[in-house]
Amino acid sequence: MHDLEDRLRAALTKHAADVDTSEGEGQVRSQEGGPRMRRAVALLVALGLAGGLLAAGLWVAGRGDQEPAPAEKPEREVIREDPGALVCEEAPRNPQIAANEAWPRTLAGYWIDESEGIVHVAFTEEAEEKVARLTECFPERTFTPVTFEHSLAELEGVLDRMRRDRELIRAGQLTLPGVRDERYSFGLLVMDNVIHVVLEGVTPETIATFEARYGDVVTVEEGYPGGPGGPDPAVNTEA
Repeated sequence: MHDLEDRLRAALTKHAADVDTSEGEGQVRSQEGGPRMRRAVALLVALGLAGGLLAAGLWVAGRGDQEPAPAEKPEREVIREDPGALVCEEAPRNPQIAANEAWPRTLAGYWIDESEGIVHVAFTEEAEEKVARLTECFPERTFTPVTFEHSLAELEGVLDRMRRDRELIRAGQLTLPGVRDERYSFGLLVMDNVIHVVLEGVTPETIATFEARYGDVVTVEEGYPGGPGGPDPAVNTEA
């Protein structure tokens, strides 16, 4: 860019004025309105346009070297349920059932730490407020709140789809890249808030297939599956 500017200045100096070197006068006569000035102005405009185009080209080329910004992950829908939806006098005497009936769309897990006698209750939203309400209704139990990203309702929906897909694979009506056949098992890991898949011959393509089809709720592990029609392995049984 500096070389271009120097050339512009030199061209303007050469063509914008006519230097009179006559002896005794030493005057510089400007050729305003003359053909030489018009040629100088035209040259200046042409070079200026060329310089602008070159600068623009360099700017675009520089931007082209940059990697495109990664696509933003779509925002998840925020589902809220009133913590006061649990009415103690009307609630079932089983706290897990009571929580599921009061907050079916945000309940994300329920498990008991037998060593400490603590009941962990997970929600996608307002976990502390809902667990406080559970404590009011079931004061004999010790609850602790947990916040998870995925609700049990969402995970169960994915599990249903996975069961249907496996039946389609078994019937020869569906093929998944990186998945040999229907001999894979899967189950809900409640404390990890994921669906865990176990199968043999796992490759990067296998993992990409499950993630693309079912989302980030799925993890994939190499191992011997429970077999088609058998119980799904690695499932945390809810208390």
